[in-house]
Order: sequence, then structure tokens, then C-alpha cells
Amino acid sequence: MQEFAIIFDEMLLRMDLIKRAKVAFDKLDVDKSGYLEKEELQGVVQLWASTVNQEIGVDTSSQLEELLKSTDANSDGKIELLEFVVIFEQCIAKSGVWN
Repeated sequence: MQEFAIIFDEMLLRMDLIKRAKVAFDKLDVDKSGYLEKEELQGVVQLWASTVNQEIGVDTSSQLEELLKSTDANSDGKIELLEFVVIFEQCIAKSGVWN
């Protein structure tokens, strides 16, 4: 029973993370295409990078392409919601951009 409770708690945390990521995703998806293109992500990634730059030395100009490439699981050049959750979670953990 204890293992079930741990797994259930993790599922609830994940569901909350996805729900919060969806809110941020919808705000960023300016053209309402259901995907985030590089231009839509650039501003928030630069904000996140400038916030953590003082702590970990992130170079915003060179890291955006790499971040997009590493999270674009199906390599279609666009970020879907579930791909965005990875970025969202990292931003929360590192800097609290989307608190």
C-alpha cells in the first residue's frame, strides 16, 4: 500500500505539472497552432537564461537552438505540449520563471 501511495502522489504531481505547463504553453502559443515555434519560445527562454545566467553561466544565444533540438522529440521543428513540459519543468526547477 505504501508503494501505491508514493506512485499516486507522483502521478498527482505530474498531472499538476502538465496542467501548469498547459497554461504557460497556451500563453506562448500566440498563433494558436497547438505548437511552439522558435520565435514563440525565444523570449521566455531568454528570460529564463538571463535569470539563471548569474548562477550557472547560460549563454542565451547559443543555448536556444540546442534546447529546442534536445526537446523536439519527433524532430518536426516545433514543440508540442508534452515536449514543452520538459522545458517548463527545467525552468521551474532552475529559476522559478513560471511560479
